[in-house]
Amino acid sequence: MVVRTQKVRLYPNSEMRQVLDELCDYRRYCWNEGLALWNDMYEQSLILEDKKLKPNEYKVRNELVAQKEDWQYQLS
Repeated sequence: MVVRTQKVRLYPNSEMRQVLDELCDYRRYCWNEGLALWNDMYEQSLILEDKKLKPNEYKVRNELVAQKEDWQYQLS
């Protein structure tokens, strides 16, 4: 098996740099929200001793999408 890689160098102007910064900030926000929700779901499953409440990727994603606010639609 051969794995090929390709390096790409970007030279963003100031406007594009600002857009990329906003998108990275939003990505970090989503990661932190997802991690907090995962931890909350996991703690709930331990407290209630119910294996059906254990978090998985789909449950967390569906919960985050259901709680999405209006400003998030501009960045996602």
